[in-house]
Amino acid sequence: MADIQDAGEIQFQCSNCNQLLEVANEHRGKSIACPKCSTNMLVPVLPVAKAVEAPKVQMIERTAKRYKGRLVIATLLGVIGVILLIIGSVQLSTEENPSGGVSFGLGLTMCLFAAIWGIAIRIRIWWHHE
Repeated sequence: MADIQDAGEIQFQCSNCNQLLEVANEHRGKSIACPKCSTNMLVPVLPVAKAVEAPKVQMIERTAKRYKGRLVIATLLGVIGVILLIIGSVQLSTEENPSGGVSFGLGLTMCLFAAIWGIAIRIRIWWHHE
């Protein structure tokens, strides 16, 4: 970003290290090296407007964290569902414990719920993506 400090200087930041630079107006449009990182850059010809998009970026980051948290929960439900499916199928195959059907049914339900929830979250992310 560039600002006119007074009639004779322009302020802007280095595109590499964000060092604040003050340069005389006669250097506008010319190439200079940053004194901190030695990156070559052009001095802005006109002042650059300050970014107003910060709240939007923060909202996107907050939303992304919420969706990631939901995806983690859906994944954990799916893993628990698979474990219950395995336990239930082993119990059903040995026929010693009649409650194996409950574990199998609960595991299957959790797997299906986790899959549908995960798909719904991914559709919402795609739908709201800009």
